[in-house]
Amino acid sequence: MNGFQLLDEQDNRIYFVFTPDHPHPFSFFEQHLETVMERVESKAPSREQCLWILKRIAIICEDKISYFPDNELLIEPDVFMETTIQLDYIILLFIKYSPSAPFELQPVETIESHPNFEDAQKFAIEQIALLKTASPDIEIKALGAKMIYNVTLS
Repeated sequence: MNGFQLLDEQDNRIYFVFTPDHPHPFSFFEQHLETVMERVESKAPSREQCLWILKRIAIICEDKISYFPDNELLIEPDVFMETTIQLDYIILLFIKYSPSAPFELQPVETIESHPNFEDAQKFAIEQIALLKTASPDIEIKALGAKMIYNVTLS
């Protein structure tokens, strides 16, 4: 799966898996959490130390925000693979360096978590402004996601 699929506003899939320490960090993108959970349990990559199960909440651009309010209303189980539910928000930045290039995930050293979507959105807007100041010709989209589970694999 390519990360830029997460930026498609018309795509009705909600849940995705992100492995922060992997060169191809996006593995599953599904409509239903149960499908993601089954796939993670049956195909949990043994080389990875952790994976995050996230819920897509918004796509934030310079001039608009596409918010998926129905995704916020979905309720997830309190525990999965001995991991309790997280419910923090994160921002993943995607950059398009030229009109013919695809969006690429900005390298992730550390990802800040935010207690609510408003704080995450504010952070995304600030980051987009900083990047645009440094490189005005790039196109940037931020994916606002809600952390559901941070699963440590053994």
